[in-house]
Amino acid sequence: MISSFFTRDESVRYTYRLDYQTGQTNGGAKFQEYLDLYQDAGWEYVSSYGSTWHYFRKEWQPGEEPRLYTDRESLMMLYKRLQRVMGVMLFLNLFIMILNMVNLNAFFTERLWTIGIPLMILYLALFGVLGYGCWRMQQKVNQLKLHR
Repeated sequence: MISSFFTRDESVRYTYRLDYQTGQTNGGAKFQEYLDLYQDAGWEYVSSYGSTWHYFRKEWQPGEEPRLYTDRESLMMLYKRLQRVMGVMLFLNLFIMILNMVNLNAFFTERLWTIGIPLMILYLALFGVLGYGCWRMQQKVNQLKLHR
């Protein structure tokens, strides 16, 4: 398991941001270009989780709300990437649910209230969260398109 630990330093305050980028493997030339781009904008690279989630920080200034993405196109691309990931997760879980329903058919008929209904509630909650996430990302993309 990959983990990061942050320690409090009372002498300085930072604003942290998390970026989602696929295809950025640590150590490659493309990854270094990616880091250089953020460094040029004043961000310090902190850590990565896998090869997709990257932590950056910038020294905190009162009244400032620094953002990793400053242009609409990059922000729209981020929202679309996140929307695709949530959509894939939604369909994968739908497929897994169908497999579970087929394989556990006997349990669902015999133990409807102890296994069937609770499992369906969990799947409905999961589909609701992922569907809402996809919808929200699309709303953000539409909002950016309107304000061009």
